Amino acid sequence: MPEQLESMVDKIKKVDWMVRDAMLVFEDKSPAVSKEIAIQSNGKEWTDEQEQNGKRFVTQGSTSIDRDTGRIKFAIYNQGYGSKRTLAEQVYHVVYDIIQEASPGTFKAIQTWHEKNIDNGSDPTLSISGAFAGAMAEEELGYDSGLPRNIVKRAQKVFSERNTVQLSVLEKVKHNLFTPHKEYSRPVLDEE
Repeated sequence: MPEQLESMVDKIKKVDWMVRDAMLVFEDKSPAVSKEIAIQSNGKEWTDEQEQNGKRFVTQGSTSIDRDTGRIKFAIYNQGYGSKRTLAEQVYHVVYDIIQEASPGTFKAIQTWHEKNIDNGSDPTLSISGAFAGAMAEEELGYDSGLPRNIVKRAQKVFSERNTVQLSVLEKVKHNLFTPHKEYSRPVLDEE
């Protein structure tokens, strides 16, 4: 395991729903990412600019359902091995889904935050889950993301040993992740 990820992995090992229903996999080869996924993760403006420069997109990490075990699979690819941010984003995509299912008030606050960001010039093509996961990754790295503190505290509680996620909520999240079109990725430019 990459040294930079040890503290994050130690945290994962203490979160009940992650121990029970998730797995972390390190993969050697970064798969190519479609333009659609790159837009969801980084926004249309960034994606179009990179595409005009002839860049190819690969992923640092992804979140999906492992078809063999039915567990949430956090895959970290070689381009993301040294990035705590990549792993944090993958985790917080699922935290977003848990909040959406279990905490309507907090979910509404996330929607309001995202709408305000768009009104203030943020890229409207960046998915709400991507914006949230990116902001929470900033918080994990010790930076102020601009997310309201009540949202940060709730999200951090979901990703902590102090919280238990109901099995019925996790089953809904896993069902939603299992749909063929739903997978979270962290695309970057292929530097090879």
